[in-house]
Amino acid sequence: GVWAIHGVRVDEQVIMRPESQTIEQIHKESNEEVRRVRIERFGWERYLHESGARRINDRFNERDHQPESLYRLFDGTNRLAVSDPSTGRRYCLGVPAEIETCEQAQAWMSHGLDARAIHRS
Repeated sequence: GVWAIHGVRVDEQVIMRPESQTIEQIHKESNEEVRRVRIERFGWERYLHESGARRINDRFNERDHQPESLYRLFDGTNRLAVSDPSTGRRYCLGVPAEIETCEQAQAWMSHGLDARAIHRS
C-alpha cells in the first residue's frame, strides 16, 4: 500500500502507529517534509520534551490571549510554540536561530506588522 498525509508519502508506522516512533527515527529522517509530518504525528509537545529541546523564552501574547514559548532544537534551529486562538491547536513554527524572544519571533514572522495589529482576523 501507499501511505501519505496531505500528499507526503510516509511509511505505515507514521499513519498507523505514530506514537511508536522514536526520536532517533525522527532525527535520522533525511527528507525535511517527511520529518515535519513525523513530528506532527508524534506530537510537538512530546517531541520538544523527549528530544531535549531547550526553552529559551516564554511570554503571554496579549493580542491573541495565548501563551507562547521559544525553543532551541538539537540541530540549533528555533521553533516558536503557539496555539491557534480559534481552535486551541498547539503547533510549532520555524524561526531563524538568531531570534532570542517570542516577541522577536512574532515580529519576524509578520515582517514587523504585528506591532500595528489590534487582533488577528
